[in-house]
Parts: sequence; structure tokens; C-alpha cells
Amino acid sequence: MASTPRSRGRPRSETTRRAILDAALDLAEREPYADVTVDRIALAAKVGKQSIYRWWTSKADVILEAFAEREPVELLRVTGGSDAMAALDLALQSISDRTTSSGAARVMRGLLAEAQFDDELRRKLDQQLFAPWRALLAAVLAQGQARGEIRADIDMPAAIDLMLGGLWVRLLAARPEADARPPIEPIIQLMRLALMPTDRVRAARSGSGVFEA
Repeated sequence: MASTPRSRGRPRSETTRRAILDAALDLAEREPYADVTVDRIALAAKVGKQSIYRWWTSKADVILEAFAEREPVELLRVTGGSDAMAALDLALQSISDRTTSSGAARVMRGLLAEAQFDDELRRKLDQQLFAPWRALLAAVLAQGQARGEIRADIDMPAAIDLMLGGLWVRLLAARPEADARPPIEPIIQLMRLALMPTDRVRAARSGSGVFEA
């Protein structure tokens, strides 16, 4: 009879894990990213620092897991009376809402900056945040193509990069006098002309109400 393999390390207490994640995200949303340390997270969570390093490799690792768990993006489907552009608008708004409020923007800027010097963190960012967002947008675009509302010949990865890139530029280069939440509608308006079949673009320009279901 084969023996059951034993897991390495002490199993995580969910109560302790939740306390650490909540403390890390609370600090990261309220204070400059550089001021948040593993020591401060441990103090706020009322745990020993070794409890953090037992399960995470760095403060960025903890903050990313906390942020990704709290801000999941749900898959939107183009069905019934909905239309592809309306669904795309909702998808981008969903991503924006989860990343550009004042606290979330502080977290995102810190993680994005640190990831430029940490290959493993960059991989985890892509796996835990960016890949689900790309999948969400790709699903909406594919559903729109199936309904004939989005061009069949678009370069989907490039279109998704342009949409997300517009959000990131506004996030990272936010001016103090500007609204911290990047407006989605101007990005959508530009993408409509690029994504829609030619006949629908002409109809939209003539004011035919093509965006209605």
C-alpha cells in the first residue's frame, strides 16, 4: 500500500493567513509602498515575522496574493439583448474599478514598480492578475466576433494590450489635479471604430443607433 505523501512545512492556519493578508493590504492601500515592510505587516496582523516567511517570500508576494484574492474579475458573457461593445465597456470598467481607486492604485503602482526588478514577481503578477484580465477581454471579443459585432480579422492580443495599456498609462502617470480613476469611455470610443466591422462603423457614424441591441 502506497503511503500518502506528506506536505512540506506546517499547514497554514486560515485565521492567521487571513489576518496577514488583511493587514498587508490595509497597510499597502494607506501608506507609501516603500514604507510597508514585513515587520510592520507582522505587527499589524499580530503574528511573528516567521509566520509570513514560512508561507510567502516577500512583502510583495503577500500584498499581491491579498490584492488578487480581494479583486477577482468575473467572466462577462455577451448574451440576449446585450451587445459586444456594452460588454467590453463593462469588462474594462470592472478592471478599472478594481485597480484605480485611490487605495488600489497605490497598491498597483507599488507592485508594478517592484516587478520591473523582480522576474518572479512579474511572473506572479501576470499569472494572478493580468492573465485573468486578458482572458476576460478575449472572451468578450470572441463572443462579439461570433455575433458579427466585432471584426473577425483583428489582432486580438494587440487589441487587448492597447486597452489595458491605456488604463496603465493613466494609472502610472496620473496627475495630482486629475481624477485618479481613468475614464473608460474615451478608450471604448476609440476602440469601437477599430474593432467594429466596416458597415457598423458607417452606421454608427451616421447616428443609426448601432450600439443598441
